[in-house]
Amino acid sequence: TSLSARFLSLHVRYALGTARVEAARGLEKEHRRVLRGEISDCQAGMPWAAVFGLPAMMTPTVCGVTALQNFANQVSQMSLGMLPSFEQNSQYRLPRRAQADHVLYDVKPGNGSQSVVEAVGYVDLGGAEATAALLQVLFTLVDYLTSNNHAGWIVLRHGNPSKAATSPATLAGYGVELLSRGSDEIAKSSGDDNDTSDHGAGKGTTSDAQAGASCSWSANATDVAADPAGQFHGIDLKVLTQRHPDTIPALCQLHGDLRTAVEAQPPPWELKRLGASAALHASQAASGVGGGREGLNAMEQVAQDFPSGWAQALATTGREHRDVVRKVMDQAESFEPLAGELQVNGWEVPAGRQSALPLLHMVMPLLQSYDVLRRAGYPARILEVLRDVCPGEAAPSRIAVWDPRMAESLSNLPGVSHTVVFDVTKDPESAKMREEDEQESYQFMPPQSGTLIRLAQYYGRFWHFPPPIPRQLLGVGLALDLCSPAQVALLEHVSRRALPAVVWLRIDTNEKNEEALAAVALATAALPKLAEGLGRPQSRRLLTDFVASGPSTDKPCGEGAKSRLQHIWSRLWTEAGKEPPDLVGQAHEAGQLGSDEKEDPLQGLPLPSAVVNGRVLSGDAVMDESLFDNICAAEVAEFAHKIRERDHHDINFLSSDSDIARWQYDGSTLHSWHPAIVSEHVGQPHYTAMSVLDLQGIPGGSGSSANSGVAPGSVAVHVLILAEPALHQDHVPLKEAADFLAAYAIHLQTPDEKTVNDEHSGPVSRWLFMSVSGKCPLKKGHREERVPLMLAGSLRRCLAAAFPKKGSGGPLLPKVLKSLAGALRNASRHLNAGLRTDDPFHVERLVLDACAEAASSSGDWSAQEELRPDQPFVQPVDEEFCKVQQALVNKAGVDIPAGAALLYVNGRRFGPVLADHGGVRINAGHVQLAEQLELTYGHRLRGSSAMRFPVTTSLPGSGLVKALQDTISSEGEFHLHVAHALAICAQASQAIRALQDNGELHTEASALENAFSSAPAELQIHLPAREDEDGCPLQVFAAFDPLGQEAQRLPAVLKLLHDELNAEVRILLCPRPLVAPPLLKYYRSAMAESSLLGSLGELGHWQAGRTLVRFA
Repeated sequence: TSLSARFLSLHVRYALGTARVEAARGLEKEHRRVLRGEISDCQAGMPWAAVFGLPAMMTPTVCGVTALQNFANQVSQMSLGMLPSFEQNSQYRLPRRAQADHVLYDVKPGNGSQSVVEAVGYVDLGGAEATAALLQVLFTLVDYLTSNNHAGWIVLRHGNPSKAATSPATLAGYGVELLSRGSDEIAKSSGDDNDTSDHGAGKGTTSDAQAGASCSWSANATDVAADPAGQFHGIDLKVLTQRHPDTIPALCQLHGDLRTAVEAQPPPWELKRLGASAALHASQAASGVGGGREGLNAMEQVAQDFPSGWAQALATTGREHRDVVRKVMDQAESFEPLAGELQVNGWEVPAGRQSALPLLHMVMPLLQSYDVLRRAGYPARILEVLRDVCPGEAAPSRIAVWDPRMAESLSNLPGVSHTVVFDVTKDPESAKMREEDEQESYQFMPPQSGTLIRLAQYYGRFWHFPPPIPRQLLGVGLALDLCSPAQVALLEHVSRRALPAVVWLRIDTNEKNEEALAAVALATAALPKLAEGLGRPQSRRLLTDFVASGPSTDKPCGEGAKSRLQHIWSRLWTEAGKEPPDLVGQAHEAGQLGSDEKEDPLQGLPLPSAVVNGRVLSGDAVMDESLFDNICAAEVAEFAHKIRERDHHDINFLSSDSDIARWQYDGSTLHSWHPAIVSEHVGQPHYTAMSVLDLQGIPGGSGSSANSGVAPGSVAVHVLILAEPALHQDHVPLKEAADFLAAYAIHLQTPDEKTVNDEHSGPVSRWLFMSVSGKCPLKKGHREERVPLMLAGSLRRCLAAAFPKKGSGGPLLPKVLKSLAGALRNASRHLNAGLRTDDPFHVERLVLDACAEAASSSGDWSAQEELRPDQPFVQPVDEEFCKVQQALVNKAGVDIPAGAALLYVNGRRFGPVLADHGGVRINAGHVQLAEQLELTYGHRLRGSSAMRFPVTTSLPGSGLVKALQDTISSEGEFHLHVAHALAICAQASQAIRALQDNGELHTEASALENAFSSAPAELQIHLPAREDEDGCPLQVFAAFDPLGQEAQRLPAVLKLLHDELNAEVRILLCPRPLVAPPLLKYYRSAMAESSLLGSLGELGHWQAGRTLVRFA
């Protein structure tokens, strides 16, 4: 009776109904091609089931009715959890998948090693006993997989009903809509598929002589428009006269009556407003006892049977309510553009998917996620939040970078060691450009405003990149390797082009030798002195001369690099006739600066990198001069376009270059940049929902001083999974783990009230949990045998000893992380020496001793006794530590390379992220970036579920917290439940988005929603949701013409969603002015059978009594 169970039952019944209709029409040709030669164990025509993934004692192929019945009994007697957690015999191959398969169950496997149960069943639907036996097998499998929450794929294939099993029959007054594969096909009494004669639905070949003298049909009438009376409720009357000549007199009489009704069309002035009369007819029915559903029935009846005389009936209604109909028609004129729209939970459903099965597929992830949340103990009202989760806004493409055009930014970054090396407004390369610009001026305009007007007029027409204007349109930051001649050449390329830019530079190197590092420190100190004392061209010359003077053209940072650079420095000052300043002190300070102390994102970019007005270009893309020019040209084009959109007299505020920079950086920006973290955001984000049970026993705690009692505007639960430490002669793994710990220590010190949301401020509840990957060492042989802990086991002990106990987080956690990071750094310095000893436990003792020393010094470690440095071998508690942490690693399902880690924020994965990623060392800014991408630009709430707190507005999680705050009160775990639910909501939202075929999602009230709320009652039909324990999973808005084709098709679908899944349906009627009869065909929809009590397996038994018919 649960919502997900009702959905599963509906989906299965609908798939079965579709298969019946296809069998009646003979649409099994594709199945015959798929099945040919693939199942050799069964005789042709025999029902069979091929199953893969069940326990090994069960045979993979079952043939015949008796075998199927026995197999169904076997499945029904399997206990929960009996499914294997490994793949079966890989040599067995399931029949390949076919597009025409009727899917009964399709759940993708999650992370980890969960197996997948796959089953394909085939039967001739004409045999009731065989059909029941196969359906019992398939439905019982679906029941079993659902109960186990197990991945699987169960499909049904069918053949035509055999003529021996069913007698020919004529379906009178009944047409069928096929709701499969997203198509809307109308099944008519068109005979056999192989019949090529022209006597299908809507066509006729019966001549006057054949029909008899009493009546006649035109032999030339080849479509329903020529003879609409030839169709009655989807049945071709001419075909009936051919097959049943004794009915000709009665059918002729019926045809004559129908033709009279069809041809007696209302006059044009009444026909024009016939749609308004239909809307009034439906709204009047909706105002009765039956409510909106009765109104929907009335509209459906009119549309489906319109050719039988409804035009005259509606015309009569129009005459009786002339003023009302006229008013309704006038009011509906503004709604006409909305006709044909269907919106489900904010998603616009494309026209090709506005049928039952596609809509059921779309809602499947939502209901599956709801089922997961309910089993985890969440309240029923969580459905409203889940229903209204939607993707957040796109993350900004710019980072908040240091830009010399904005002078006030310099004071905010006292430690920045960048140097301006080119300025188009001052440097000699652009002198001629400045002279030409000064010769032109505009009256009544501020100085240099005329330059911007000419840019708007000429760029892209007469001017191309770079435009000849001496304005700082571009702020270009370069991070280059001093020891790379190709990267230094990029600086020359920028200055030669005389770009409309100001260029600043950070020098560093990827080389690790002392000469290279000393040369970088010297150059960092020398560049600003040269730029200030001798000019920017001389600062650039220092670098180019250094590269050119090297002993090797490709390796200028070899032996003597520092002395060469110092010699060039002295020579430049001597040529200018000045005394060179002392650089010893400044070079020493530059060498001591670490990236952790920097607030500017450019300090943390890989080498090489370029930042153009906050947009990042890194790696090989920087070295491609055409790509660099393209991003610069795009920025200039965007700037020129923005000026064109404004009045020329409205650009006075751009009189200075700082004004231009502020205008370009206007809006949200990222606080930092990291190649691995940003790349995860650009692609499809991946979420792994980690519940409170998953985190139970994992070292961690709250990093906020107030972690309970007050519902936060933002919840950030971080999970850090470190790669397994491994010893290599040239690799020191514990230092990398220490870098991650230090980054989180700094991040968790961020005040609670400082949120990463750029637009709103509110408290942030931050949590951190840590796990170490790696196989668990197990004792072998005798119990007294000592198995080394290895580095992973030693690190797990340190984590268990360091992290605060439950409920004692807050300010302690950053201190503990900092202390633990220091201990690991100290241990890493001595690891190489530890490899050269004969003690098999020396490495473990070294790490544990370092942690013990740090714990004693700190005094904040929660359980120092867990270290036990005198027992550096595996203990039972170590096996338990490893088992718990490895379970979390398995759930992540990602291989983590050495020196890397996985970062999670509310279940959203970033990485694997290397501690040293192309010269970018992990720091607190990168952790803040991951948090910002999820909290500010992650999934959000829309509609009624976007509930607000007095101190917040649209911060993530606020509506969810409101839904949970009265239900989950576990001390210290409330926010973990919030993060878990947010991850599941994000997974559901992504799965639904993948099924939308690029359909648009409205995060705010759409035009259709607003139109419905403002429409008069005569144009509204409302089917409210019932008071149900599970609530309302679907908010449906639809708009269509009551005399359009959607009115024939959609009402049955909307009633199904309302009746079976408790959807709330709102319909906006959009009648159009008519000049001709709108509907010339009858229409009927074959919906799913009514729901039965009991399991799906019992539905299979019930099918045994069914009598199938086929089209005659």
